[in-house]
Amino acid sequence: MSAALFLLPVLGGLIGLVYVQTRNPLHPFFALISIFTILVLVNFLFAQPLGFYPLRLDGLGAVVLALTALSLGVVGATWAVPPDRAGARRRLARLVDADGALLLAVVLFALCLLANAFYWIEVQQRLGIGAVLARPASLKAAELSGYLALTNPIYLFRVNAVVPVALTMAAYLNPDRRLPKVMLAVALTLMLFQVRRDPIINLFAAALAVAIVAAPRLRGLALPLGIGLTAISAMGIGVLALLSTLPLPFGQILFGYTAALSSFQALLDGFYPEGPHQPLEYTLYVFYSLFKYVDEFVRPESIIRLNPAQPLLPNTYSFLADFYVDAGVAGLVIMPLLIGMLMAGACSLATRRPTLVTLSLFAAVYGAAAMSFVNNEWSWFMIPGTVFYAALCTVLLLAPCTVLARFWRPRLGVSIRPPDPRPDQPP
Repeated sequence: MSAALFLLPVLGGLIGLVYVQTRNPLHPFFALISIFTILVLVNFLFAQPLGFYPLRLDGLGAVVLALTALSLGVVGATWAVPPDRAGARRRLARLVDADGALLLAVVLFALCLLANAFYWIEVQQRLGIGAVLARPASLKAAELSGYLALTNPIYLFRVNAVVPVALTMAAYLNPDRRLPKVMLAVALTLMLFQVRRDPIINLFAAALAVAIVAAPRLRGLALPLGIGLTAISAMGIGVLALLSTLPLPFGQILFGYTAALSSFQALLDGFYPEGPHQPLEYTLYVFYSLFKYVDEFVRPESIIRLNPAQPLLPNTYSFLADFYVDAGVAGLVIMPLLIGMLMAGACSLATRRPTLVTLSLFAAVYGAAAMSFVNNEWSWFMIPGTVFYAALCTVLLLAPCTVLARFWRPRLGVSIRPPDPRPDQPP
């Protein structure tokens, strides 16, 4: 696949075209492209000196081929249905009642607090807070093994993206009120206390996605974006401190969390032995995970593989790995193309008709893009699950909260000043 490197000028032109179409440097497409660019550079510079499986030209060609297909999907879908961020804030204020959104935020914030309280009570009962502080890795082991019973439905409010979506939406619909901003800040702080990196990145990405749609100007996102990156960096330092207890040099541990392209190259080289495999097993992971309750034979194979050349470290793998296992080179073209179309379509839908459901879809897509270098969220439950919970939340919570707000507003003499009716200024 080294010949695909000749597509580099095409890829560069498509990236520039996406920027011309969107005028939005915070589009999830640019987040994904930036991450993979950094991963390629880091791998070429440090993989071999640190004893990791090095990316070679055929692996780089495969990455270029996939990203070119992804870019084509984004360009085509954006051309067909262009985003309209300029009027998104006014549409949001028209489609979602500000008072109803605030009441919904209060309800979800209370459920988030309860979920965190119940979780840590269970941790204390089963493991002991002192034992967890002395050996933090035991908490993750307890979650992964099922020793911590995370089946309690209220725990959804610790990890589901609908919570930061609703809180961020309420903050932008009520710009003169402090309560939604305080709730959002507290909730995002609590979300840092997760034992796994996936929900942290997904939840912060969800808040950013809503802000991209609802903020008057993208320049105004510099401060919250900086705060979010600082918080996630602090979490990352904590994870690295935890992994530093392994009998490995710190450089190897640091690189281990960016080694997705090492495992992808190893996959191209046939490093991993093939096991039982259903047709398009990883691409249709949601289907097989659900259908296994009907026919145990179709239970999908474990996605966990050893980190090549460094089996002591947890493995990371790009979303390209699953599609290559399922369909070879065709999987590196067809699926990224469809993902690009989904990415652009979700962005356009969120700006053209911003509601709790469409914003949650865009938030889940943003989270999947941010996690593409370590997990394949595109084939998992996160995107359909987030949209499903947002639809339930709209019917069961937002609609009653809106009715209640409209009923009491004239009786209390309360009037909500809508956002500035003038078209939002371009970034």
